Amino acid sequence: MLIKLLNRVTQWLASLVFIAMYLVTLFQVVARYVFGNPFVWTEELARFLYVWLTFVGAATVFYENKHIIVDILVSRTSAAWRTVLAFVANLFVLAFNLVLFVGGIRMVRATRTAQAPSIPAVTYAWVYLAIALGAAAMVIMVIPRLLSPKSAQHSTSYGGET
Repeated sequence: MLIKLLNRVTQWLASLVFIAMYLVTLFQVVARYVFGNPFVWTEELARFLYVWLTFVGAATVFYENKHIIVDILVSRTSAAWRTVLAFVANLFVLAFNLVLFVGGIRMVRATRTAQAPSIPAVTYAWVYLAIALGAAAMVIMVIPRLLSPKSAQHSTSYGGET
């Protein structure tokens, strides 16, 4: 239940970030081409929002098994081996996201006073917070897959099967 709620939160957050990024970019295009007066801050803000979209969206994509997968070798193995390989793959996901989480937290701490050049009210810590939050969400989402072999095998459904 907690995992589903977390997925809903990441979906909503990713959607809101995408809408904000779209509107900021649209505002920049209108300001540049219609009014002939572009704003510097819009490009930087859109880039920051893109970072948020990438890391928060990755958690949703992971939860829904919509990530890109190369299954040429795994699809030719038995069901038992698929379960083993899914478990190992999820261990790698866990390890990678733990490293991302720790690195993201360190970057948040290191950049908490570093201001964005065109948006002085925003520090780079806010940008790096996306890495830590996205990685934390994926760590929480991968744990049930590691605890349940059936869930682990489902996490690597092949050929669009669910």
